[in-house]
Amino acid sequence: QAFNQNIGKIYSPKCRAKFCDNACGLPAEQYIKRGKVSEVTDQYTIVDNSRFEENDHFKHGVLTFTDGKNKGASLTIAEYRERKINFITPFLNKIEVGDEYKIQTGCDKNFSTCINKFNNALNFRGEPHVPGIGRLVNT
Repeated sequence: QAFNQNIGKIYSPKCRAKFCDNACGLPAEQYIKRGKVSEVTDQYTIVDNSRFEENDHFKHGVLTFTDGKNKGASLTIAEYRERKINFITPFLNKIEVGDEYKIQTGCDKNFSTCINKFNNALNFRGEPHVPGIGRLVNT
């Protein structure tokens, strides 16, 4: 158990803040959209024909059903392409056409994303410029 405890600060090129928490500082309501299922491919994939965001806009985001058999259930989005939303794991209950949901924009926790997608570099909670182990070993 002692080996699993952190001693000191952890450095990472990725952001340690949870998207839209106090450390991130972005308002969650600004990054949440609502939608309705148009097609169900399987328990891992749905389509919403009313979505027109760019590909990967919701990747790493969260979808939460607001009605239907999965009401209140949330899952992380593995991929978003051309109105198709793929999940990392399946929902437990059957998804049906017409089920309504709310979906949060995704953040991959990279510094470039924080700058380019969210204009939030001041609140980035990572160390993107600290050299990694490869830099330390290679001379």
